[in-house]
Amino acid sequence: TEEEFLKLFDMRFVGSEVKVDVLGVVDIKKTNRGTMLEDFKNYKKSLPGAGIGNLRFTIKKFHTVAVKGKTGVAALDITFEVFKEGELISKGDQTVSMTLLETNDGWKVTYLSRLYVESEKYLGKCICQIFGNAGADNMGSFATYLTVPDGDEYMELNDRFVISKKGEKASIMKNGDDEYSWNLSTGEITKGTEVIGNARTYSTAIKNVLKYANAERCQRVETKK
Repeated sequence: TEEEFLKLFDMRFVGSEVKVDVLGVVDIKKTNRGTMLEDFKNYKKSLPGAGIGNLRFTIKKFHTVAVKGKTGVAALDITFEVFKEGELISKGDQTVSMTLLETNDGWKVTYLSRLYVESEKYLGKCICQIFGNAGADNMGSFATYLTVPDGDEYMELNDRFVISKKGEKASIMKNGDDEYSWNLSTGEITKGTEVIGNARTYSTAIKNVLKYANAERCQRVETKK
């Protein structure tokens, strides 16, 4: 429970977290009991059954475990794996250092430092840029630039789209030979007999096609802000 989780930390607890993603982007933040509780709440939401994902930690090695009076010190390496709907989507390593205080209510964490290094990303968010102009009817020619996770790196894909009207429907042609049908009345997009998405605008229609065409890497496709 949240109450039990907070009991693990001393009232004066402070900490820090550094995350390095597969692109080498560094995110640094200070932590306290409040931020740790928020992270815990978010993690609980991601447990199986919530339809989001799960996180698995494995201790690789203890570097230091020592007790000096009422103070405990530990330093260890951990591997982590992130799952979504049973599929591994990311993994990496953490180096953790902490100090603890022995109290009448058990050991309390007084300081915690975590360094995350994401080593691989298998499936996740893909970022899309769409270039081109559409008429009021959403028809037109477009070019796309898609950034997708590829193991421990990212790769970039360029595609061409032509959306043209065919009666009550529209044809979405990708790279001249990969055709999709777009029902302009219902918004339904199909590839043969398979429904792959729903859209009311050309940009959403293109993102649906890109997600389908890159299903092994793109969990979702978002437009670059």
